Amino acid sequence: MRLISKIYLFYGLLLTLAIGGAFLSWTTSKQSEFHFNRVNLANKQLHLYLTLSNDAYQLFKEFSDSVLIGEQDFGLDESELVQSIQNHIKQIRNIIGYEIQLIGEGEIEELVTLAAIEKMLHELITEHYSILQLKESGTSYTGLMKRLTKMYNESIDMQFKVLIRDVIEEETAEVREIERITKERAIFFQTVAIIFALIAVVFTTIILWLLNRDIRGPIKSLHNGAVALADGHLDHRLKVTGPSELRDLAKAFNHMAQELSVRKTKNSMTKKNLEEIVAKRTNELEQLLKNLKISQKKRRLLLADVSHELRTPITIIRGEADIALRGEEKPPEIYREALEKIRSAAKHTARLVDDLLFVARQEGRDTRLKFSDIDLVAFLPSILRESSSLATQDNIEITFTSSLERAFVSADSGRIRQLILILMENAIHYGGDEIIVDLKRALSGYTVSTTDNGPGMTESVQIQAFDRFFRGSGAAQRYDKGVGLGLPVAKAIVEAHGGKIEITSKMGKGTIVSFTLLTIPVLEGVS
Repeated sequence: MRLISKIYLFYGLLLTLAIGGAFLSWTTSKQSEFHFNRVNLANKQLHLYLTLSNDAYQLFKEFSDSVLIGEQDFGLDESELVQSIQNHIKQIRNIIGYEIQLIGEGEIEELVTLAAIEKMLHELITEHYSILQLKESGTSYTGLMKRLTKMYNESIDMQFKVLIRDVIEEETAEVREIERITKERAIFFQTVAIIFALIAVVFTTIILWLLNRDIRGPIKSLHNGAVALADGHLDHRLKVTGPSELRDLAKAFNHMAQELSVRKTKNSMTKKNLEEIVAKRTNELEQLLKNLKISQKKRRLLLADVSHELRTPITIIRGEADIALRGEEKPPEIYREALEKIRSAAKHTARLVDDLLFVARQEGRDTRLKFSDIDLVAFLPSILRESSSLATQDNIEITFTSSLERAFVSADSGRIRQLILILMENAIHYGGDEIIVDLKRALSGYTVSTTDNGPGMTESVQIQAFDRFFRGSGAAQRYDKGVGLGLPVAKAIVEAHGGKIEITSKMGKGTIVSFTLLTIPVLEGVS
């Protein structure tokens, strides 16, 4: 027999045992629940009848006291007892209803008995109230006692007492009978469960022994083979024995071992070749990285040195201009005109140096900013007004748009002002006759964009637009006073604030320069 056939057979037997055990458990649970409910209902009904009996006799005593010695509590105890008796009868009736649902219509007879008890109690209570009314109407004590004695002897002792006693005895007997049946059923199910458990243990033991006999040897051999392969013994092979499935598995294992042996040889050769290639490429990358670091270091040193060297002559020019302006050998107008030009050139050179230093420090993560809270909604229009005179001369219209009421950021107001003026100057000189400045909310801050209707830029120009000293051919033709530091400085200012700046342009369709300022800027080096 094939191993899979044995497994299916064993599975069927175990499944049958499992279903039988589940059915036995379900049956036991249902029977236990049924008998528990019966015992519980019978005990509750017996307890309620006992309580009803006590309350009834207590009520009869209260009525007797009222007749013999008069009302002491204004009828409160009698009313409470009557209400309690009515509640007990209602609860007993509900319990009998549950028993009818649980057992069947055989319990309807108890409703008849309960109705008789209820009727008798009603008649006794009515009779007591009648006696009390006779007492209030002035009937003689002897007449009252005679009627009261007759009621106790005939109605209570001979009828009610017997009826309630029979009911209690019957409920007591029912409780004992149910408890006996429950105990017998429990013993029966326990016996069946033990027998079933023994059968399950025997069958399971036989199944495990058979499976162990057919599987353990081949599986152990397969385990030893896997361990041998893991240790590197690729020449290890298994003996093909056992059921057909395990024989097929042994054959597959031996084939796998053969393939692993062949692939190991190939992988060794491939690994050697890869190691040689990786070593070669690693040396090349290390050399390139070294050259790049040297280039970066030289470039930063060059910018720093140029900036430093330019500051000295600029300081001298400004100092000489101040001295010349104070001279008296020539007419003051001549000296003043010349010296004003020198001073203007010095200021321009100082501004160039400051921009170079700022870009170099930004690349070295050493920017120095003075932060304050700025409301861009109010700040931007004030800067645009500074550009309006230059725009008016060239008949250029500047428009500011925003749907925001407030847009607070933490930034260096001087640098942000410089940033906006750079973008406006570029738009005025290289754009068309209309400039739109827009402010809107971004994901983590605010975005400011300048849009013009100028000739636009090519893709190559857009790529190099943020390089220092780069000026496109169109820019050089339209405006010859720039040096190519505007956009690099603008980029450095935005990145120093943790933001991002980008250019979007198409030839003949204008240019959009937009930057984003974070609500809480993320800076790598700020002092």
